[in-house]
Amino acid sequence: MLNILYQNLWIRAYCLVSPKPLLKLGSELKSLTLGSNGLGRLPKDLLTFASSLVELNVHDNPIKMLPVGFEQFTMLETLRVARNDLSPSVPMTLGMLKHLRILDISHNRIKSLNSGLTGLAALTKLDASHNAIASGDEHIMGLENLTSLDLSHNKLSAVSDRLSALARLVSLNVGHNALLELPDVFDSLTSLRMLQLDGNMLQTLPPFVYLIPLIFLFSVTESKLYGIAIILYAIVPVIRLTNLGIRLVDKDVIEAADAF
Repeated sequence: MLNILYQNLWIRAYCLVSPKPLLKLGSELKSLTLGSNGLGRLPKDLLTFASSLVELNVHDNPIKMLPVGFEQFTMLETLRVARNDLSPSVPMTLGMLKHLRILDISHNRIKSLNSGLTGLAALTKLDASHNAIASGDEHIMGLENLTSLDLSHNKLSAVSDRLSALARLVSLNVGHNALLELPDVFDSLTSLRMLQLDGNMLQTLPPFVYLIPLIFLFSVTESKLYGIAIILYAIVPVIRLTNLGIRLVDKDVIEAADAF
């Protein structure tokens, strides 16, 4: 009965100086929350639970890096390190967590994504929002099981074409970045159901955007839809240039034309 009670342990809003009292719980702990404890680092003693821990939540701590040996948490499925001080990139040890399905590294000081993510083949949800990420999104391409990706509130100026490999992606949030245009990569994301682009500086939209109302209003083939989209996409600058050409005609020329 004791082991069942201790399978889920929350220690929040306390100043945890040492985890040694936790060691008395044995090695069967499944879920551990150490949020808002002022932890500057994860104590090495937590490795005692490496073979059993499935969920680890250390949100709202000033943790700067993961400890040596963190890759020993081989059974970990959920890791939440939100609102910490991780920088400047994703810890490489995360790539060793083969069973990890949910990763929350939001609200840190991460500036780039790296190859530390490529080993997370089981990952289904990645939240890297509210960082300072300006590059490295191409390292996400190997996460074939990813269904939810949040890169909002970063410094991305472009979206990598390699994201087209995420065939199972359902939700993508790239809002509040510095995007000026969108690549045609979204044509390949056939499972995508939610796309958030708010708070950017988009100046152009890809042709597929014009297909959306046609899909709902008309029953036409895919080839015809693309043909209509191309026409609509091309006609906008033509109208704009024609309008400018008419308005910028010299007044003397207009007067001469009116005289005849």
